Formats: sequence, structure tokens, C-alpha cells
Amino acid sequence: MSHEVGTFLWAAPEVLKGGKLTVAADIYSFGMLLSELDTHQVPFDGLLTEFGDVMVPMAIVMKVMQGTLRMMPSKECPPPIAALIHSCTQFEPSKRPTAAQVLYLLSEETLA
Repeated sequence: MSHEVGTFLWAAPEVLKGGKLTVAADIYSFGMLLSELDTHQVPFDGLLTEFGDVMVPMAIVMKVMQGTLRMMPSKECPPPIAALIHSCTQFEPSKRPTAAQVLYLLSEETLA
């Protein structure tokens, strides 16, 4: 990917489709931020197409909007944080945790 960085890389699918900003959309963006902290890369950096070319930003946006592209935690990511990334970046907003649930899960992980 080029170095065109914009908030669309962290945006929830429903926001990319023109939907309203909601708490669930913020939770999705938080999951993307956690992924960035885990991988030390902006979301989808260097993602390749099936032909080996770097995926252009518009293709990334389309795949996120369709629910066919999600961030995956690194192999080194602690399992509880990987699970949080996975739950925060669910395609369906109703399947994402609430802010209170995120806080609880993070508190449990940092106190463990």
C-alpha cells in the first residue's frame, strides 16, 4: 500500500457505507488501533492481491464494507488481546462488545 493514510483504515464497515458514527463504530476503530499496536503497522499495510500486487486503498475499503477483509492479530499477540481485537472488529455492530465490556476485559488482562 502507498503511504496514503486516512481514517478510513480504522473505520467500521457501516461507517464506510455512509452510516452514522456510533459507539459500536468507535469500538471497531479501537479494535483496529489494538491491531496496529500489536503488529506495529497501520491496518492492512502491505496487503497483497491474489496476483501479488499491493492492494490499493479502494479495494481494501470495498472488502471491509463487504465483510470479506478483517485484521488478524500477530502470532505474538497475547490470546486475550487477540480475542478482544477479534470481538471489537466484528462485521455486525451488534456483535461487538460495549465500552464497559472492553474496559472490563482490559482490566482483567492487565491485572492478571
